[in-house]
Amino acid sequence: MSCAPESRTCFTLELASMPVELISASVREFLRVHVRNVTQIEILALLVASPEREWAARDIDQVLRSNEPFVAQQLSEFVAAGLLVELGGTEMRYRYQPRSEALSAAAAETVQAYRTHSVYIIETIFKKRDPAHSFAEAFRIRSK
Repeated sequence: MSCAPESRTCFTLELASMPVELISASVREFLRVHVRNVTQIEILALLVASPEREWAARDIDQVLRSNEPFVAQQLSEFVAAGLLVELGGTEMRYRYQPRSEALSAAAAETVQAYRTHSVYIIETIFKKRDPAHSFAEAFRIRSK
C-alpha cells in the first residue's frame, strides 16, 4: 500500500494487518499485566540490559529524557509488580531483580519483542484497554 507520509489512515491500516503471531502469548500477557505505557517498556529495556546496575529515577530520566516524577511512579509500580527491588538511600535507587524466574523470562522476552517489533508492541500497549477504561483511568485519583 502506498500512502503519503502525513496520512495516518494508511499507517493504521498497515498496522492492523500485522499478524498476531509476531509476539507470543506470554509477551501479550506480560504487556497486559505489567505495561500501561511506552515509557514503562523503555524503562524495562534499560533495566533488563543492566541488571546489576542501581538506578535512580533521575538516572533513567537522563537517558530517556522523560519526566523524573513520572519515571519514579513507573519504578514504584514495577516494585509492586515484583520486577524491581528498592535499595533505599538518600535518593531512592532501584535494581532489576524479578521475584521469580518466570517473571524474569517474560520480561526479557517482552524487551526482545520490543527491540524487534517495536511498532507492534506499542500498538499492543495502546489497544489492550477499552476506551471506557482509558477514560476512567484519566480521572483516577492517585496518592502522591
